[in-house]
Parts: sequence; C-alpha cells; structure tokens
Amino acid sequence: MKSIIELIVLGSLPDSELINGLSKWNCSLFSVEISKVITTLPKPSHISGYLNQIFLDNQLSEIMGSDTKNLRIGLIYCEMESCFYVRRISEKAAVISIYPVLPVLQSNNISVLNFVKRTILEIWTLFVEANNDFTLDAYQIPHIETRGCLFDLNGDIRDIIYNSEQPIICDECNARLSSRQLPVGFLRDLKCELKKIRKKRLEQLEIFIKDHPFISILLSFFFGIIINIISNIFYELIRSGS
Repeated sequence: MKSIIELIVLGSLPDSELINGLSKWNCSLFSVEISKVITTLPKPSHISGYLNQIFLDNQLSEIMGSDTKNLRIGLIYCEMESCFYVRRISEKAAVISIYPVLPVLQSNNISVLNFVKRTILEIWTLFVEANNDFTLDAYQIPHIETRGCLFDLNGDIRDIIYNSEQPIICDECNARLSSRQLPVGFLRDLKCELKKIRKKRLEQLEIFIKDHPFISILLSFFFGIIINIISNIFYELIRSGS
C-alpha cells in the first residue's frame, strides 16, 4: 500500500487546474489526497520592511492544524518567511508558496504543476530519508551549486528554471541517497518520476520551432514533398485500378 501525502489548499491559487492535476497524479511513490481546502485565510501576521504581508511559520502551523501520521503539504499564493517558496512547518508538514516563483515560471513557459510536483518529490525524499520525520537537518542537504538536480538550493529564485522540468539526481546526491536505508526500489522509482516531469509534446514542438526556425522550415518543406509524392502514388494506383 502506497503512503499518503495530505494536501491542504490555503486560500485561492492562481492556477485553477493545479489541484485537479495533483489529484490525478499517478505517482509510484505515494498518493496525493486533498485533505482540506481553506478558502479564507487570516491576515498575515508580519509586515516586512517593504510593507509586504508575510505569513510566518508559526501562523502557517496554526492554520494547517496539528500533525497527523502522514506528511502534510500546504499550497499557498502568499509570501512566506525568507521570501522562499518552501518552508518546513513541523516534523510532518511543509508549505509550498507559488507567489515568488510564478513570474519566473510564466516567463520561461514552465507549468506550475510541474514545479509543484518536483517540489513535492523533493520534500517527500527528504522526509523518507530522515525516517518519516521532516527534521531541521533537511535544510543542510540542498547544495549551493546549480546542477539541474532535485536538491539544488535555488538560492536565486531564477535558478528554478534548471530543475523544475526533468530534474536529475546529481552524482553527489545519488551517492548520499544510495548510502541511506531507503525502501527497496525507492531511488529507482524516484528517478522514473523525475523523468515524467516534462513539457507536453506539443509544447516541446513549439519550443523547437521557436529555437530552430530554419530547421523547422526545411523539415516542413521536405515533409511537404514526401506527402505530395505519396498522394500522387495513391492517385495513380486508384486511377489504374478503375
């Protein structure tokens, strides 16, 4: 039986299809269940020097409620402490904020769903690695170097473009995870799940055409010739048969 991640929606989100996409996510490592939708949030308890309203960890913990046996992950579209996109709230809870990353994702044609999936996989891996206890040590694991790895620190929020779609497990992190007492097949399944986090084929085609216009024109030209030749062959076959 697969483990369960309880997803808690905190307020309104900018992507209306996000929750639907997560509820249909057929992940081999866990099942995602929408356990709670909190439509109205209290006023953020902190105001930064730039007069931005910020949710502090202790307030998010109160909103999320007490821990259960399962890992709980909240989704919010507001600023959190350190202006970062993920915060550990307790030993069994974390919150992902779409607020700081949305402009970067949109400007680089990266889906919010893919970003959230990779972040959930990162949280889940750290949780399992620590024996189902999301400890403070989790903050020490991500590396500063940007390698396209699931465990890139992304200290510069713009670095998420390198690991939000088809992220890898770098050699260093692979060695670390291989040395841990993880469930049988965990690392293999994790890598398979990461490969699935990619753009849709139509989006990949659009990007290819945009990045390689000359090659795209040549391919269109040759395909047009081939289709024309095939059409003529069929026409001659039909005419000779009649």
